[in-house]
Amino acid sequence: MNTVSQGVFSPAALDHELSQLHTTMPNARLVGSLGRSIIYGRIYGDPEYEFNLRCQDPIGSVATPRDIDVAGIPANTGQAYRPFEIDTTGFAGPFLNIQAEGDTWFLIADRHGFAEELHPAVMEPQSGTAVLGISAVTVPAQTLVELYGLKESLRPKDIATRGMLTAAIADSDRRDDFDEDFLNPFVRLRQLNTTDAYIRAQNIYRKYVPGSVRKHAVPHVQKLKKVLF
Repeated sequence: MNTVSQGVFSPAALDHELSQLHTTMPNARLVGSLGRSIIYGRIYGDPEYEFNLRCQDPIGSVATPRDIDVAGIPANTGQAYRPFEIDTTGFAGPFLNIQAEGDTWFLIADRHGFAEELHPAVMEPQSGTAVLGISAVTVPAQTLVELYGLKESLRPKDIATRGMLTAAIADSDRRDDFDEDFLNPFVRLRQLNTTDAYIRAQNIYRKYVPGSVRKHAVPHVQKLKKVLF
């Protein structure tokens, strides 16, 4: 995304966009840092807890505005929302898809012919105050933790973030009360993905190819993905 003015990417703009998203897409669940901020607000009374520890601005930088990681909506539907980018790529693809049919949620991976119904508690909407006093909706903290590493090996920053969230859950006296067995579909899908040849190759690529090289290779990698999938 090109460099933009902070006036366009403002707290008010983020508030308006999330309100629009949740109104038009009631199944949308924030699953990235903005979703986690709701959990930290509940546990520590500080939605900006993670951002402060990382010394990051919730809006992002002028050159790199915050994107919004969302599960529960079809791929590419996020393109209708602006100015912040709605990112569905992590949770609406061939290796991992989370979708609802009515009130029933499913964990899906077309790559493996995998589809399992999720217990309602796993995707129970957690409405609350995110960073900057913005109202938003996420999933239970246990589910947020389980979403890590479903498709690929964890990066160092993912390991740190997951550990931070796990520690917060341990500190909380308001833990989610659903049985851990409800998360078994995530465990089974993780096992399928970690043994998949494409995922294994992707992990090796990310481990040994420098980020600066991968950045320039993105257009070619995208073309390759279209051929493979």
